Amino acid sequence: MFCCHGKTKAPVALAALAMVSLVLSSQALLAISMILPSQLSVALAYDDGTPDRGWSGAVGAYAAVRFSPPLQSSRILVVKYFILQDLTEFSVLILDSSREPVYQRSVLPTEAGWCTLDLAGENIVVTGEFYVAMKWLTERVPWLGGDETSPSGRSFFVSKTGYWYSYQEISLETSKVDKDGNYMIRAMVAPRLAQIVLQAEPSSANIRVDGVSYSGQKLPAVFNWEIGSVHTLQVDPTVNGTPGVRYVFAQWNDGSKGISRTLTVTQETSLTATFKTQYQLEVISDLGNPEGAGWYDAGTEATLSVTSPVSADGLVEMLSGMHVFDHWSGDCAATTETASVIMDGPKTVTANWHADNTMPYTVLAAIMAATVVALGFHVVRKRRSGDTRVY
Repeated sequence: MFCCHGKTKAPVALAALAMVSLVLSSQALLAISMILPSQLSVALAYDDGTPDRGWSGAVGAYAAVRFSPPLQSSRILVVKYFILQDLTEFSVLILDSSREPVYQRSVLPTEAGWCTLDLAGENIVVTGEFYVAMKWLTERVPWLGGDETSPSGRSFFVSKTGYWYSYQEISLETSKVDKDGNYMIRAMVAPRLAQIVLQAEPSSANIRVDGVSYSGQKLPAVFNWEIGSVHTLQVDPTVNGTPGVRYVFAQWNDGSKGISRTLTVTQETSLTATFKTQYQLEVISDLGNPEGAGWYDAGTEATLSVTSPVSADGLVEMLSGMHVFDHWSGDCAATTETASVIMDGPKTVTANWHADNTMPYTVLAAIMAATVVALGFHVVRKRRSGDTRVY
């Protein structure tokens, strides 16, 4: 089923192999940095580099180590096995977090020590935790190193029937030693990245990405984010332009209308925050309750108006006449109280008025008529008073 041998059987050989493992480990790291200079690679190892035991299994069985990368989604670049002896062919087996195989390939080690396999070109992508295993293709060989210095509970032996044993369980069953350990299998991964391009129209708008502002010459902003990572994007609802011009957020080009949103990276994406242009309309008039001033979308029609005529209050004001709307000036030349303009830019419109003196003359005529009537009534009464006698 599974065999092991301890370092008491080959202490000198194991010490020499430990030195080889350190040299090969440094070389492997150098090679990876040369292959991927622009990406952050993460080395995953749970053993201390020195084997305490050797392990082998039956054809079809395998020894596996569970890896927990600090990444949402990982691309496996390199796997390494510490081979003690018997350089025979075995199978590289990679399983996902559900223990389902995602990659398998046979290899033949050329020397004892760390057997390093470059898988960068295989595009092996895993999400969350994964397993790397050595699967035996030949009975009981080759021998895989086991480190029992700092057990992590991550190593498993899987029988050819598919039953999973922990390192401690298989150690107790095969050698009667109740001891946990780590199979000497390592991995190196890189984050699976996607390029995200963020921009705004107009570019004077401000986009806050995870709290950091980008605008003007900083846009478009290009990011290489890890697949599965989550980021916060925010825009201002309104951006001021030149006098009388502003930009109001409309939506993102993917249809989202939120000024604040979260983005979960799944693939390469280009996002644009689009703003609509608005122009200001000023309606100037001291009389007639002017209406219509405000902000309008570019190209729309704005309606403006005043109330006319404007009646005077009080006798003195009435004698000065009424105010009647005459015409609009500025960005509108209409002669009606209600008019419209096309908002293709900032607009200023002024209402012009003229005085109507018809009312004062009417009032004066009425006053004079009333005066004449009052005087006539007074004379009649006086004459009647003069004809009265007392006996």
